[in-house]
Parts: sequence; structure tokens; C-alpha cells
Amino acid sequence: VEPAPEAAEAVPVAEPAVPVAEAAVQAAGPGASSGVPATEGAAGAPPGKGISSPNSAWALVAAAARSLHANQVDEARAHLARAIALSDGPASGACVAAQSMLGKMLSASGQHAEACEHLGAAAQRAPSLCAQHLQLQYAWACWHCGRYADAEALYWQVLDDDVLCWQALVDRARMH
Repeated sequence: VEPAPEAAEAVPVAEPAVPVAEAAVQAAGPGASSGVPATEGAAGAPPGKGISSPNSAWALVAAAARSLHANQVDEARAHLARAIALSDGPASGACVAAQSMLGKMLSASGQHAEACEHLGAAAQRAPSLCAQHLQLQYAWACWHCGRYADAEALYWQVLDDDVLCWQALVDRARMH
């Protein structure tokens, strides 16, 4: 067993066990569709809406993830902005995933005020399976851009639902 690497000083809470896009599908229940056809022209999918289409919001979220992995931050940001614009509305899984990823990216680069916009929108519309994680990230960004009362309220909301949420307890302790 290798020892865990030391954490950076300003690292947001741990990643969710289930990515936001997968959580949206799981929260919808058995037999539900994610709205992400496996290939372009799949049953019921209009041409240009499949995940293999460059005009698909889901394909753009995937492209952004690849760009981030390659350290191409500006390209990833452009993909995410386009995914948000092309999604099937602000409550769609693709839009929530894109806003979440963009918010995390902005927060990691110190642009917490702009991150708050995206993380707040994603947290508000996220399925219950990943809502707590997004609330914690939104609270983190609020705290780091000086919106202490908002951060405090968000941490209390999380603790009202899960009194033993260690991420909220640790982050609140850091605030004070």
C-alpha cells in the first residue's frame, strides 16, 4: 500500500463516486434514457444529436474532458460553453455536467466568482444522487470569492441532510 499524496492547500472536496452525467441517468430510474444515443441516428435520435456528432452537447462535454486531460484549458472551456448552449435546456444532464465541469475548472484556476455562477446553476438542477457534491463545490467557490454567508448557508443545507458529511464539517472548520 502506497501512502496517499499530500493534498494541495486549496483543493475542493473529493470527486463524486459517480460522475454527474452518469448520476443523471441513474437518478432517472430503470428504463430511463439519458438522452445520449450511442451513435448518431440511433432509434429516436434526430441526425446530429447522437454522442458521436460534434454538434451533440454530450460529445462536447466528452471533448472538454479530453482537452483538460491534455492540459488544453482554453479549448476545454470553449467546448463546455458550446455544450451549455447546445444542450436541451438548463435542466438537461449535458448542461448540468458541462456547468459542473466548467465551474470546477474555473474554481481550480482561482476564478471563484465566475465558478459560482456555473456551480450554483448545476447544483440547483442536479439529480439528488450528485446534488450534495455540487452543493459542496458551490459552497467552496462562494467561500473563496468572499461570499461567506452564502457558503455558510450551503454548508448548513448539506449538514441538514447529512449531519455526518465530513466534507462540509471540514470545510466549515477551515472557514472559521
